[in-house]
Amino acid sequence: MKRYPHYKPSGIKWIGDVPEHWKAGRLFSAAHEHYISNKNIHNQNLLSLSYGRIIRKDINTTDGLLPASFDGYQVVEPNNVVLRLTDLQNDHRSLRVGFAKEKGIITSAYLCLAPRKNIVPQYLYLYLHTNDVHKVFYGMGGGLRQSLDYSELRKLTLLIPSHDEQQNIVAFLDLANAKINKYIAAKQSEIEKLGILKQAIISRTITRGLNPNAPMKPSGIAWIGDVPSHWKKERLFSVAYEHVISNKNAHNQNLLSLSYGKIKRKDINTTDGLLPASFDGYQVVEPDNVILRLTDLQNDHRSLRVGFVTETGIITSAYLCLASRDNIIPKYLYLFLHINDIHKVFYSMGGGLRQSLDYSELRKLSILIPPLDEQQAIVDYIDRKVGEIDKYISKVQEQIEKLKLYKQRLISDAVTGKIDVRDSVARSAT
Repeated sequence: MKRYPHYKPSGIKWIGDVPEHWKAGRLFSAAHEHYISNKNIHNQNLLSLSYGRIIRKDINTTDGLLPASFDGYQVVEPNNVVLRLTDLQNDHRSLRVGFAKEKGIITSAYLCLAPRKNIVPQYLYLYLHTNDVHKVFYGMGGGLRQSLDYSELRKLTLLIPSHDEQQNIVAFLDLANAKINKYIAAKQSEIEKLGILKQAIISRTITRGLNPNAPMKPSGIAWIGDVPSHWKKERLFSVAYEHVISNKNAHNQNLLSLSYGKIKRKDINTTDGLLPASFDGYQVVEPDNVILRLTDLQNDHRSLRVGFVTETGIITSAYLCLASRDNIIPKYLYLFLHINDIHKVFYSMGGGLRQSLDYSELRKLSILIPPLDEQQAIVDYIDRKVGEIDKYISKVQEQIEKLKLYKQRLISDAVTGKIDVRDSVARSAT
């Protein structure tokens, strides 16, 4: 990209040199704090700042995280910039700046800014977003702070090109980001299709086996249909049992969590306030156990609820832990329960939709049992195929991350004057 002909030191270490004709000022010269209480307005368009985007939120949600009244919220308007400058000590990863495109209400814990007449609103947002990405807010106010208010933020140095040049920068980035977002969306669509293919391979193999010419018979399970005629159908209790080991006397410290169908490690020293003071009430899980989260069935039909344990650790006792008997391979048990999870079988058990499901009901689940050598062949085949797909998904995800980094670099370079986009905007308009 083309650079400006002349530069000067900005006096800001992370920015370096800036175009010679650009001005610099404090934030208060470009924006003012914008606060309108919702107390007498009663606006019902609930907004939320999530991953750097301001999105609508259902005001009638039943997740228990919303207040009984929204009178204490603030009203935001189109072209406002919203900043979440709380919890600075504990959260260095979140994106904290969003741009309002519609009128609505948002928590008064957030700071809302309105640009002055000399500032293009989107430019103000993009500049503050770049400061956010470079973690500038964490160093303000004399070091790391739990929160930051307007009295301190107003001192932030802002680069101020001419109004026309601000518009050029916004127009250039709108066009460039639209193209990058299109590429990212295509890559994400590719990942979704690969995920569907992966589930189809698992489902087909678990319910049909590896021999396409095998004689078939009705399974007696509506969503499965026909299965190889030599497979047996048993109840879950004949192949697995509830595995309960209290952590009270074990004092295991390897904290595990079930997330998106994966069992993963969690920092036992986390300070997010979501963990108990003691883990004596947790249960110990071991390699080859299968974990099921069968709570909150009425309210959550999207989560993946089954995970496979690969290491000894502890997990909440609210989850059900199963161990395999000798007539089933643990990974095959997991894969069969995973497919039941995908097909939402658990939601219809126990006489209809239930808030939770325990082993006394789950034990009645029908399960298909091939011979042990065939179970192992099925597991090996699925592991190989899924591994190939996951490897390709990882490559596509890397491409997405590179596109996101390129997009962020482009924004940063444009709003700090590292590239001269004036001619680019003029060419795109012709």
